[in-house]
Amino acid sequence: MPKEMNQYDESRKIMLRSVYGKTEQKYWIHPVKDPKTKRYPNCVKEVDDRGNLIMTDAERNSGKVFLSADDPILVQDGKIFDLDKEVDAAEWEAIKNSFLIAPDRYATDDQGHSMIDGYVDTVTHMPHYGLAELYVYKPGVAAKNKVTRKKLVNTAYNYILEDSLEHQVQIARLLGKHMEHVHHSDLENYLLETAERDPQKIIDLYRGNDTELRIMFYEAVDKKIIEVKDGIYTYDGSVNLGGTDDSSITWLKDGKNKKWLDRITAEVYPDLAKKNKSDK
Repeated sequence: MPKEMNQYDESRKIMLRSVYGKTEQKYWIHPVKDPKTKRYPNCVKEVDDRGNLIMTDAERNSGKVFLSADDPILVQDGKIFDLDKEVDAAEWEAIKNSFLIAPDRYATDDQGHSMIDGYVDTVTHMPHYGLAELYVYKPGVAAKNKVTRKKLVNTAYNYILEDSLEHQVQIARLLGKHMEHVHHSDLENYLLETAERDPQKIIDLYRGNDTELRIMFYEAVDKKIIEVKDGIYTYDGSVNLGGTDDSSITWLKDGKNKKWLDRITAEVYPDLAKKNKSDK
């Protein structure tokens, strides 16, 4: 195979792609400090008030490549950094921690949100777009990720299509949508579109250990059994659950709060509570 056909598959080359494709968009990225050390990489030097790099004599005489912290590096879709070339290696080291660059197309942040696509807040329904617009392109990994993603989407589709209408409505509620009174096809289409964008989210909702608890929590909120007072989810006027959905769910899962969980559940599902009582 000719070299030009497989050069991007070499482990010593880093190729950046833009999520917008070949639009000729230019990115001028300044060197970025390592988030762990809070320092620039060794190849990046700050400058004095005369614009000279601040270096030791040993560094100045080393013959190595040093970059200015003040000088941005130009990047476009398809930009390749050859790590066997000292200038390329230094430039990549200087910008690799930029918020504009994701490790791969489907990389997520510490909260599990896509660095590129972002997420939609389940409470406010507001989209929060990812900051990254560039990603490291790895042909073999990219192909594998596409296959894995297609399998995930297919799994998510199956969960939705094999689900009951009632439970689909509850899943939509967990996604922040009230869809009790929409046509079934519209509900199903919304869930399938969500699965296409974020299949793992759908899978986690169907497989999650606390999904039923979350459904109960949202029903309690909808029925005003749990209310929001001063930004805090509150039960019975005085029992504070938490300031967010997740913290409230965590509070309800805590064994020491079981009596409150039982009381809330009984109010949300009174028929079930009566049945359980009669069965005893």
